[in-house]
Order: sequence, then C-alpha cells, then structure tokens
Amino acid sequence: MAGLTLDEIAVYVASPDQNLRGTILTVLRNAGFRDIEYGTTLEAAREQMSGHPPDLLFCETEFAEGDSSGFVYDIRHNHLGKNPFICVVMMTWQPSAELVHKVVNSGADDLLVKPISVSQVIQRVSALIKNRKGFMVTSDYIGPDRRRAKDRPPPETPEGQIAPISVPNSLRAKATGEATAAQIQAEIDATLRQINNRKVEGHALKVVELVEQILPAYRDLRVNTETRRQLSNLVYVAEDTARRLDDTEYDHVAELCGSLVQVSNDIYASWQNPAPKDLKLLEPIARAIETAFTGSKAEAELARQITDTVSGRRGK
Repeated sequence: MAGLTLDEIAVYVASPDQNLRGTILTVLRNAGFRDIEYGTTLEAAREQMSGHPPDLLFCETEFAEGDSSGFVYDIRHNHLGKNPFICVVMMTWQPSAELVHKVVNSGADDLLVKPISVSQVIQRVSALIKNRKGFMVTSDYIGPDRRRAKDRPPPETPEGQIAPISVPNSLRAKATGEATAAQIQAEIDATLRQINNRKVEGHALKVVELVEQILPAYRDLRVNTETRRQLSNLVYVAEDTARRLDDTEYDHVAELCGSLVQVSNDIYASWQNPAPKDLKLLEPIARAIETAFTGSKAEAELARQITDTVSGRRGK
C-alpha cells in the first residue's frame, strides 16, 4: 500500500461478529485508513448506503435478518445508494456452493473466508485499487466479469460482442489522487447512463424470453408455481425497465413499457385465471419492446404505433 493516500477513503464494515469487526478495523487502521465506520445489522448497512455510501464495503454474508446477497444486489442494481460501483468484499465462515453462487450473482468483487489474516485483507484491497475487473451488464447481473478466457463466447456471437465496462472506482481514485470528488461523481453519472442503456437492452431480450415461457404454459393448461415465478420476474423486469428509461436514448419507449407494466401486473395478480385479453396482448407488447430497443428509428416508430393500438384495445 506504499505510495497510496488512504486517509480520505471511506470504509464501512458490516458484520454482527465483534471479533471479525475488530480484526478488520485494526488491519485497516494499521494500513493507514482513517475514515472507517461499522454497523452490526443489515438495516444499519442499508441506512449507511442511502446516506453516506463508502468507497469500500466489507460485508458479512450472514446477519440475524438473513444473508446479505440481496443487499449487495440492490447496491449493484442502483436500488440502494448513489454509487452502485463501490468495491465490495464479502466475508464468511462457510463458503458452501450455494453461498458462493449467491455471492457471485450479487455482484460482489470478492469473498474472504474466515479466519481472515492481515495479508488477505491487504492483498484484496490492493488488488481492488490496482487491478479491479471490468463489469458485465445483463438483464440479471451487474458485477465483475469473472469469465476465464476459455469460457468467453466466440466474438462473432451476440454474447461475445458484449465487452466489460470499466466502471468508476472511487477507492482507486482517492488512493492515487487521480481524480477530485466532482470528477468521480461525474464519472459515476456517465457510467450509470451507459449501464442503463445496456441494462434496458438486456431487459428487452429477457421480456421476450419470459413471455415465450409463460404463454405456452397457459395454452397447454400447465400453469404452476414456476409460471407464477416467471410472471413475478416479468413484472420486475418491466418495472425496472420503466424506471431506467429516464436520461437514456430510449426514453421514447416509456409508454410501451408502461403498457407492459400494466399488463404483466394484471396477469400476475390473477395468475391462475388471468383475463384472456391480457394474455393475448402480452406477446405483441413484448415483440414491440424488443423492436423498439434493438431496431431502427423507423421500427421504433412502428412499435409506438403498436403501443397506441394496445392502449386502445385495453380500453374496450
């Protein structure tokens, strides 16, 4: 950590384990960190993210309120706090396959297994300052690109053409003095716009995928709890898309997304016996959204006309 300025870096340690908190706090203070706060509950951690988000978060995986993967997921997806790009290191005693899967999908940068040593903490923080991974953005995931070279899709495929995004790293910026607070915030805002564009594009494809799973279940009379889960996911994707449209190049699709939010919520509310007209509208709305996000301006205008037609039919 030599040559780095650490005293202005904001660190938050979220853990109900007093011994673990003490270890992390001691290591960080000895390394030169001074702006360190801690909390013992997920509620306290959520309040901290909403009010004064840190540059570096150490977070236990288990709390009395449950596991913290949803908390980290909310940070990454910009549902909580003002900086979804903070560096996140999670900590656990028992790295089961299920837990590791949750941590990975939450978008955390790293996972430390207790008991935690001084060298582990220093090495992980140093890596986040010097060699943080770029972020991948899909409909379901925002976080570090963990793919190995051999696992990456061929570059000629649509998946292979999605490159990681270099996200703002306020931990590095403050440690190296390479940016002011105003410059860091401007970079966060610009990257959020880029992420939102990529996110809604992924959502458009996800909507079509979900509708192609949901409608056959109703046609074949095999509606079950999995159908209900898919509908719940569709509602989330529709509402998250609508939420992200402001300040993107796709704000003209807002009305169409509003129709999807309404129809998907209506179907979900009476999922065992939804109105036939809502089911009939679901596919054209989904296809129109896909076209609006992935097609040309002319195709987007056609999608807008479909929106008008859908709105008129729902009024009948």
